[in-house]
Amino acid sequence: MLTSLSVRNLAVIERIDLEFGDGLTVLTGETGAGKSILLDALGLVIGRRADISMIRPGSERASVTATFRIGRESAVIGMLRQRGIECDEELVVRRQVRVDGRSLAHANDEVIGVTLLREIGDHIVECHGQQDQRGLLRPATHRTLLDAFADNREAVDGVGQAFKAWQQARQKLERLEADQAGRREAADTLAGDLRDLEMLDPGEDEEDTLTTARTRLANSRKVAEAMDVAAAALAGERGVDDGLATASAALERVRDVAGGLVDEAHGAVDRALVETAEASSALARAAAGLEDEADRLDEIEDRLFALKSAARRHRTTVAGLLEVRENLARDLAAMEGLEEEVVAAREDEARLVEVFRTACDVLGQRRRKAARSLDAAVTAELAPLRMDHAVFATRLETREIAGWGVDGAETVQFAVVTTPGAAPGPLGRIASGGELSRFMLALRVAGQGDEPAGTLIFDEIDSGVGGAVSDAIGERLRRLGQRTQVLVVTHAPQVAAHADHHILLSRDDTAVAQARTLSGNDRREELARMLAGAHITEESRAAAASLLKP
Repeated sequence: MLTSLSVRNLAVIERIDLEFGDGLTVLTGETGAGKSILLDALGLVIGRRADISMIRPGSERASVTATFRIGRESAVIGMLRQRGIECDEELVVRRQVRVDGRSLAHANDEVIGVTLLREIGDHIVECHGQQDQRGLLRPATHRTLLDAFADNREAVDGVGQAFKAWQQARQKLERLEADQAGRREAADTLAGDLRDLEMLDPGEDEEDTLTTARTRLANSRKVAEAMDVAAAALAGERGVDDGLATASAALERVRDVAGGLVDEAHGAVDRALVETAEASSALARAAAGLEDEADRLDEIEDRLFALKSAARRHRTTVAGLLEVRENLARDLAAMEGLEEEVVAAREDEARLVEVFRTACDVLGQRRRKAARSLDAAVTAELAPLRMDHAVFATRLETREIAGWGVDGAETVQFAVVTTPGAAPGPLGRIASGGELSRFMLALRVAGQGDEPAGTLIFDEIDSGVGGAVSDAIGERLRRLGQRTQVLVVTHAPQVAAHADHHILLSRDDTAVAQARTLSGNDRREELARMLAGAHITEESRAAAASLLKP
């Protein structure tokens, strides 16, 4: 609710500071006293269009500062904190309009844009008057009013949560499905690479083994010649083997008479004979192996080329191909898991859309039931407001599911008939400005839920009606003020008499607007002026006093 308003240099207002309380506050004064300017000032701090023509002549700027008390659960707190602006239960909004055309807005001393200011204003103040009927002209407001009447907060929250969960699941599914073709192509590539590596089947340390074999085979002639020389040196008529045999025989002949002197030498020669025989055998086997490998050089070269080519393709070494093979197998398994994720996401989306449908059905049933009750309650309030022949009807239309959202499945529109025999039509097209205000008053009074805005403003809601109707309007405004703060600009003393607080706007000798809060005799005098006009009589004072009786 609005707790204070300070205005500087705005049109006929040079300086006004006002405090506001709970309940119903009326603003009265003669035509041109500044009542509408005061509402314009409040409009500036809730995001209305600023114009340099509003600046008081001779001033560089006009400024308006308003303080609001807001609830802890207000959406405004979240809106501000998302932008790094601290806000508890008090919100101070300041708006400046400069002669150079610049307009500055602040919330709790932080600069904000006019768009945010307007969003904040839509949550904390709602205006209804001859020129400002935004609330009733927006179908979203109709839905909000119906839900407030039906106390649908829990059901609306349930629909909103179900919708968000469905949207998140749908977006996840869409992302997965959009990536599915790419994943399938990637999986095919992975499978092909893995298949190639499995066919290649690289072994551990295979490159070193093949390189050694290739080196040996590339030098096979040199190796064979060396082995032939070695074999000839070990065996044959002049070979090591022949010499060792001769030495062994000579020593054997004298062993018995040498008294053990040649035993050690004889043993060494015999061991050398054995080693020489083994060396000859090894050379024979090596020669045979070399001969067997003579035709493998091309095969080894091809194998090495295939391994190195695969290593280059996978940007690794031949030794790293084993790890690449393991990674490909793991990635392919994970890719197959993603396909399962798509299936799971599709099932989850289908489940959540059904949850959303069910929540919408529940909310829709509550709305249809509440619509009938609201129509009856509003109709009951219309007759005392001089709208005896008016018909009020709440229309609900279920949209296609593509149009469903956080607010459910239905569009809600208030339709009215103000002329007997006419067809019902949208409220904003059929009703005049004053009628719109009275329809809104009837809606607000008929409602039982919390008010969407903390402050309701009615500008000349009593325009064109007489005393009895004005009294009925005032009585309903008072009742509405028991639920929320209500500000009313009025020329009807019957309305003003029902107020909890009374503010008088007037012009001094210099045509500057002044404002003061009335009580006691001052309030009675203002009501008498409203009754009698310029010349207040004792009769008008008595009538004013009778209006003020509880």
